[in-house]
Amino acid sequence: MEAGDVVLDCGAAFGVFTRTTLDRGAKLVVAIEPSPANVECLKRNFASEIAASRVIVYPKGLWNHVGVLRMYLHDNSVLDSFVMRERVESPTTGAIELPVTTIDRLVSELQLSRVDFI
Repeated sequence: MEAGDVVLDCGAAFGVFTRTTLDRGAKLVVAIEPSPANVECLKRNFASEIAASRVIVYPKGLWNHVGVLRMYLHDNSVLDSFVMRERVESPTTGAIELPVTTIDRLVSELQLSRVDFI
């Protein structure tokens, strides 16, 4: 990743990688995160960067098609998953249906002229 890059943070959680890339000079970071709890956290953590158009919080999951998938929720939202229902670290607390999309569709929807780092 280099200064001035447009970055996709796929599965941004609460934004550790988003913060790292911003600190290294990313022009724009798209923080892609389907978990509703983490989306709200991202919006709080990056409020000033969102206002400055340096971060876009994209509240969908990435998959190989556009649609809806079941996400399994855990006490620790970092462990929320489309593919892993049971985890040793945290029991499943429920499941919700969430939208998923492809990277190609995301790039088109956000009208990104380029993506430098994923």
